[in-house]
Amino acid sequence: MADVLPSPPDRDVLARRAAVRSARTGWLIVGLVFGGLAYWSIFAPFEGAVLSRGQITVESNQQAVQHLEGGIVKAIHVSEADSVTQGQVLISLDGTVVEAATRATESQLIDLLATEARLVAERDGGNTLTLRHGFSVLHDTPQMSSALDLQTSLFRTRRASWKTQSEILDQRVRQLQAQIEGMQRQTAALEDQHSLLDDEIVRFEALVSQGNASVVRVLALKRERARLVGAIQSLGSDIAATQVRIGETRNELIGLSQQRTEQILSHLTETQKNIDVLSEQFNADLNRQKRLVIRAPRSGRVIGVRAHTVGGVIVASDPLMFIVPEGDRLVAKVQVRPSDIDRVSVGQKAILRFPAFDQSETPKVVGQIAQLSADAKTDPVTGASFFEAVITLSGESGPALDLLPGMPVEASLKTESRNVLSYLVKPLSDSLSHVFRE
Repeated sequence: MADVLPSPPDRDVLARRAAVRSARTGWLIVGLVFGGLAYWSIFAPFEGAVLSRGQITVESNQQAVQHLEGGIVKAIHVSEADSVTQGQVLISLDGTVVEAATRATESQLIDLLATEARLVAERDGGNTLTLRHGFSVLHDTPQMSSALDLQTSLFRTRRASWKTQSEILDQRVRQLQAQIEGMQRQTAALEDQHSLLDDEIVRFEALVSQGNASVVRVLALKRERARLVGAIQSLGSDIAATQVRIGETRNELIGLSQQRTEQILSHLTETQKNIDVLSEQFNADLNRQKRLVIRAPRSGRVIGVRAHTVGGVIVASDPLMFIVPEGDRLVAKVQVRPSDIDRVSVGQKAILRFPAFDQSETPKVVGQIAQLSADAKTDPVTGASFFEAVITLSGESGPALDLLPGMPVEASLKTESRNVLSYLVKPLSDSLSHVFRE
């Protein structure tokens, strides 16, 4: 039986029906796609994260090695990543200038100490020079021996000069006293003669009254008595004048002694003041000499060495290197943008990546935020503000990856899960909130 072909009107109807079915199928597919996307955007969770960068460091902080005054590098004894112990020599500085200053101060101080010992002996009337305590480092030096020999010689010369001067004045007093004693003996002899003349005059006056003697003899005796009286009075005046000279000589001796004592005390006071000043300078110079050898303030590993050249100049207080303690727990310190700080909190989970390692072979390291700075800080290089987050690493991560302080780190700080729709709607809602506030 032969097939019956549809008539042209029937073919049009069939074509329309096929087109309707295709359109319905297309709309159904589009609906399913958009429905699936809508369902996915509403119900599919996405983990949020705040991205930040920083570096690995030790929990107890690295310690900078600095120098108080700076100077010229003489020798460098360590290299990057060396392990050092506390007190180990790191850098030696050239000591030419410091040592010259120390020697100059030491020489002046030695001279002053020897001078002080002489002045104290002169003040106290001693026979030997004794150095003060507190400068034992200088007592046994050849320079101190020479200075003491010089001051001892000066001490003996000055003592001999003073002794001669005082003995001259003492001798003068003794001579004057001897003169007084001689005049006193003369006075006594004249007084004896005066007494005898008085008796003789009395007898001759009795004979004259009896007519047995001449008046001339009596007058001669009286003239002799008057002469004796004058001589006695003259001797008395001489004795008084000599006693005045004795007093003047003694006062001169006392004045010279006081003047000598005042000069000694004045010189001693000035010397001791200079010793106090120079002793401080000397101790400072000794400390500067000790600081010519820069030692490790603690045990650990050397990082960030900035002194590389012998003969180079280091600036006072500039970090020369850093020492990180070995065995301390490693942590990551990352910078969080101020705009993200509201989504970061202590205890938050973090995923860490290390650009220094091959990313295809390096596993992700899990950590947790242990600390978060209370205030924003400023990056000294870029000037950008940031909050610092300290992330502790899981116990096995550090040793497994052989992490070192100073390594760069990238951290994904996990936030709450959100759906796709919230990501799409949030910019619009934020813009609308600004518009309505305006």
